[in-house]
Amino acid sequence: MARWRRTPTEAWAPGGERLTDVHARVVPGLDAILTELASAGRPGSIHAPQVSGYRDPDAPSDQPWTILVGHDGVFKVVLCTLFGLPLDRFWMWSSELCGISVIELRAGRPVVRALNLTEHLAALRDEEAVDEAEARSRSGAL
Repeated sequence: MARWRRTPTEAWAPGGERLTDVHARVVPGLDAILTELASAGRPGSIHAPQVSGYRDPDAPSDQPWTILVGHDGVFKVVLCTLFGLPLDRFWMWSSELCGISVIELRAGRPVVRALNLTEHLAALRDEEAVDEAEARSRSGAL
């Protein structure tokens, strides 16, 4: 694990994929998505998002968007690719289980709008905390 953290392109988890293999698998799919988004609507500008009305139900429908769902390792490779970073920067991104990130394209350039949001999980965490407190009180533990 320590070697993978230091040199992620030279080491990987036992039974896992090399980052270069993940990258080779991810890039064609990412290219297809980016091509489809670019051809489906206005490109926006560096000052305005391509999908300016995604929260507005009355916004024009010619502003495309997409959702990607995947494992954190794949998403980190996507981020490195979008931002033109080498794969050895893999660990600069943090991903929590079920975290949500929003990457916006402005004139074809990626912009981080949100990274690793977990607020939507608060109710689950609260439920777990209540369950743990109740279990402790039943057991007599402090």
